[in-house]
Amino acid sequence: MKGLLTLAIRLIAPLAALACHASADQAAAPPDRPLLWKIESESLQKPSYLFGTIHLATPRIARLHPAAERAFAQADAVFTEIPLDAKTQLGAAALMMRDDGSKLSQSIGEDTMAKLDAALKGINPAFTAELFEPMKTWAVATAVVMLPHQLKGGKSLDQLLWQRATEEDKPASGLEQVKDQLAAFEGGLSEAEQSIFLRATLENLDQGAAMLDEIIAAYETGDEKTIGDLMVRSIRDFGVNEQERAIGTRLLKRLLTDRDVTMAATIDGHLEKQPGKSHFFAVGAAHLIGDTSIRKHLETKGYRITRITE
Repeated sequence: MKGLLTLAIRLIAPLAALACHASADQAAAPPDRPLLWKIESESLQKPSYLFGTIHLATPRIARLHPAAERAFAQADAVFTEIPLDAKTQLGAAALMMRDDGSKLSQSIGEDTMAKLDAALKGINPAFTAELFEPMKTWAVATAVVMLPHQLKGGKSLDQLLWQRATEEDKPASGLEQVKDQLAAFEGGLSEAEQSIFLRATLENLDQGAAMLDEIIAAYETGDEKTIGDLMVRSIRDFGVNEQERAIGTRLLKRLLTDRDVTMAATIDGHLEKQPGKSHFFAVGAAHLIGDTSIRKHLETKGYRITRITE
């Protein structure tokens, strides 16, 4: 079942970024190699860039590699997965709350509620499951994963890029809207399936934390192969029964594979509309690795995609 937790860590895009507000440690060294690719074609007058992020805050992740810094500096416009402005933050918070008068405990039952309470107290003794009663079940599953990292402070890389673009008067936009991401849960999982997702997440927090450490280490070294291997492991280890594996497969498709198609189409549209401008597209690294990634879709459309490591 740890694959369910891995999905929550890797694929709940930058919703976690909306909650991070402290400053990063600027003394840390940047990643050894960036997950950065140049986009070129005969129709483009300037190159654009794909940049793989990780939606967490650590000192090294928060620093751009010099190659990524150069690409960002020359960009005329910056794109993240979703808009990361204050209005979007408020809207995202509202979409995670129940609007039918029900409570979390009514959906997940006493046993899972007790597991949630224990997990929260392990993060901070002041936290209780009762605090999460107004939230939708899937939102609780993602929140409990990200909470320990949010409590450490520090803006995620996605948030920092958005902030810099705003400060430097670069146009900043999202490739999709929050509702597009949440649709994977809102329309993709029944309430009963969301409860299974939450229970599996709670039962495997320790294993998921270990895998998260591996993902962070691979990102900080720019190890594309290891990140890809971890993705394969998360699918291979998904669930312990047919029902859980079916939920995992559906989530993976809706959160990653399907969105890769739509985001690649959106990127293609921006490039076609403004061939004389350089665009910096920052998305979760998982969206740029593998045979169904954004990179592959853009290559199919005729773009030359070249990795830049130095």
